[in-house]
Amino acid sequence: MENAELTSKAVRKNGLEFNVAINHRIDFWRRLENNVWEPGTFKVFDHFLDRDTAYVDIGAWVGPTLLYAAQRAKASYAFEPDPVAFEELSRNLESNDQAAWRQRIQIFNQAVDHQAGTLRLGNPSGGGNSMTSVLFSGESASWEVEKISLADFFTEHGLRSGRVFVKMDIEGGEYQLLPHLRELLSQPDLVLYLSVHPWMLGMLGMLGLQARGENLPAKIRRRLLVAFRHARLLRALPFRYLYHENGQRISLTKELLRAIASGKFTTTLVAAHAPWEVYETAKCE
Repeated sequence: MENAELTSKAVRKNGLEFNVAINHRIDFWRRLENNVWEPGTFKVFDHFLDRDTAYVDIGAWVGPTLLYAAQRAKASYAFEPDPVAFEELSRNLESNDQAAWRQRIQIFNQAVDHQAGTLRLGNPSGGGNSMTSVLFSGESASWEVEKISLADFFTEHGLRSGRVFVKMDIEGGEYQLLPHLRELLSQPDLVLYLSVHPWMLGMLGMLGLQARGENLPAKIRRRLLVAFRHARLLRALPFRYLYHENGQRISLTKELLRAIASGKFTTTLVAAHAPWEVYETAKCE
């Protein structure tokens, strides 16, 4: 697809196709096509998304998840507060203006929170990559952005009932946000696909510790604090079932013990109110 104002590339993934604007990120799109970038993400979308499900993308970046998931969902809503990334997201979406599924997408240059207002976000690399976060608000590259109440948004857009799939990847902001969303996430037909960033807790001093020059006892204490902060987040989720991307059930006890023993965490998970296999069955009915 090409015209006087926009040159784009077709990206093909799992039988679906969308266009993206050609720029410095072309190698990234090739990695996505070649199953190098987050292959598990698209398997999760294929399992849970259908034309009876609304898709909410919180942290859409430049659109790799949105442009794929929107073709499977009945309606899609995407939030990207980074102004640099949002501009690229808009161009990528514009590249698909002729596609029928494009009309089912709405994008918002806003942050999501439990209440409306403003929020300062920052990026250590200047913006546009996927690292913009509330945790980097002290960086020289930072922005005051509008934030919306996710609960109010759900009400305004008719998402308080019916099947809703929420993908959230907000670079560490989940530790502050998710405990406030318990009531909203308790909707029986809502599924949450969550990326968590426990390593950012220690790196950014969120635990009240210094990251450098630690002796061994301090490092052990840091690991314990990160592990328990991570476990507290998972326990705050009002879901009966937590899964890995491959559908394997997550045990909170094993997750905590592994984190303490090795410092390793499950950083991508699916949270649901019904067993994994129910969603595949529902799609076939």
